[in-house]
Amino acid sequence: MSGKAADDHAMIITSGKVLSPSGIVLVDKPVDSVDKLLKVLEWRQRRQPLSPAGLPAQVWVIDAACAQLGWGPDDIDPGDEADYSDEELREGRMKTDVIARLDDATRELLGPYLAPQGEDGWHLYQPGEEIGYRLHLSHTAGNRKLMVDVILEGWAWTARINHDRMGILGSETAGTLIDFEDEMDTARELARRLCWHVDHLGVLPGITPARTGAVILDRVYRDRRKTGRGIIVDMPVPLPPIDINDADELEPVIVWSRGWIDTEELDAADELVTIDQRASYLASAGMINLGYGELVHHSTGAEELAHTSNPLPFGVWQITLPAADTLALPDKLPLPHPRMRADRPVTTWVTTETIISLTAPIPDGGAGLDIADLAITEAWITTDQGQVLKRWKELLAAARKAAVEAGDPILKSMVTDIYKGYLGRIAGDRNWDSHMRHHYQPIWAAAIKAHARHRSRAKAMKLAREHNIWPIKGLTDAWTYLAPAGVDLADELPYLGKFVIEKRRPLDDDVILALLSATTPTEVRKAINTAYTASGQPDDDTDSDTNDPTPRNGTVATAEVVS
Repeated sequence: MSGKAADDHAMIITSGKVLSPSGIVLVDKPVDSVDKLLKVLEWRQRRQPLSPAGLPAQVWVIDAACAQLGWGPDDIDPGDEADYSDEELREGRMKTDVIARLDDATRELLGPYLAPQGEDGWHLYQPGEEIGYRLHLSHTAGNRKLMVDVILEGWAWTARINHDRMGILGSETAGTLIDFEDEMDTARELARRLCWHVDHLGVLPGITPARTGAVILDRVYRDRRKTGRGIIVDMPVPLPPIDINDADELEPVIVWSRGWIDTEELDAADELVTIDQRASYLASAGMINLGYGELVHHSTGAEELAHTSNPLPFGVWQITLPAADTLALPDKLPLPHPRMRADRPVTTWVTTETIISLTAPIPDGGAGLDIADLAITEAWITTDQGQVLKRWKELLAAARKAAVEAGDPILKSMVTDIYKGYLGRIAGDRNWDSHMRHHYQPIWAAAIKAHARHRSRAKAMKLAREHNIWPIKGLTDAWTYLAPAGVDLADELPYLGKFVIEKRRPLDDDVILALLSATTPTEVRKAINTAYTASGQPDDDTDSDTNDPTPRNGTVATAEVVS
């Protein structure tokens, strides 16, 4: 780890010294008072100014150093979960109480050192009332201004009572959480991740993975402003006033199982194999046209607009999905859209990507429909469109590739958290800070999901054509097959969006009997899940049993959480 680039943007304070991310000892003495902390920041700025990398410069204060500065558990009561009911914990009551006490202590500690508004000196510039574990500080001296985030690592846990992923500090669920007893081990791992963020993503980590994704995209926009080339999006495109409440409802993911298994399929198969797309949403984000600018309502003439436009304009369209029984669709695949029904037409809103999918030929994963078959009645279309996220995707894909080649699952997981977190937050969070509201893009998120959904169907048709095998279960972009020995379901190419083996297990008598006995989608799904669990590969299918509205093939639409 060289980390020289990160040295320009960050410092780490332990109980005994101040370090640069690359490991250089900047101050070989404890920083044991707020006065000393602020003097160290001013000294560092005079010696070699900290310049921001996408965010204000960062100073990380490790747990033991927090206590020395007055932010320790003896100074602030962290509370006990036993004092709260389960409902209060779910609602984040403990987090709220701890942050309130932390805020009070912070104001008391910093108060004597803050300058009056408009005068030179230190200022606390929180955008809202809450301070929490990240202190946004600025220091002015004439025309010079230092902006720095002081991050109290020892209190970062307050952010994860209702949120497991803590940005650079990792995730307990994913096994990436920085959780060392020794403060120097914590400092070293934190430094490694800081260096990696700056070296491979060009930015410091945000307070959450989603925030980091936004900062990376804003960096792309800044570069485009400098060169005068490329798309810059500076305003949100919210969902229009339609009978759809959010992006997950606009484009549901596939949750599907076959309602039966043919004995011939089992006779020809040797193993159960689940394939998944490699970073599917990241791949789609960089491939498709996304809309920006104004959203224009077409209450009439929407079908003609779709007929005469090339490419098809980006937006949302009100269409009628034909009854599946009237179409020549394969009966061993989920229906082409989660809202399609076998026995009746369904009128619904979809994104442009779904129209592209539905009008693709059946052998290519589509429904083989014409625009006229969709009975388009209305549309909301953006004035502009283009591959807005292509460069963003390239930066994250390169970072992911570097982590994979280095054999570092922690850094790979962090990249996954960043793109999933960002695409999840643009889908439904209207409450970005005022200077980041352009990141509220729910139609982008829905279109990306629709594009990735189609790719799984196209892969299924390819496997059916080449090997005469069909899926028996689909959950988002992970689809399960009964595969003969020697048939490789994975793709040879290493690109994002291509298919890899997620899990597999040989068929034995118990699995075969369970699949043969299954007569409903729920029973098929249960047999697959049980088979994987018995082989020590817990299945990710945690959806509850539902009343299946489509007895023909078992498609059930649900929302997916990606943040």
